[in-house]
Amino acid sequence: MDDKIDTIQGGDYPKGTSVAQSFQVLLSQGNTNTFEVRGESVDIVDIDHWDCSCKGWQLTGLPCCHAIAVF
Repeated sequence: MDDKIDTIQGGDYPKGTSVAQSFQVLLSQGNTNTFEVRGESVDIVDIDHWDCSCKGWQLTGLPCCHAIAVF
């Protein structure tokens, strides 16, 4: 593997770049604890309900990369 590229979750990112830092995080209108996280896809994270539209948080019980990007 090239020392300048890491492969994380199916994508290539510059060495040392975390997946969470590569997302754009937007506050959803009308709700202060719901966020739209844009990367390769658009996912909705609800901090109050520990919920993400990718379902990773619910399946594992651990915050997914989208939720981590919000924090």
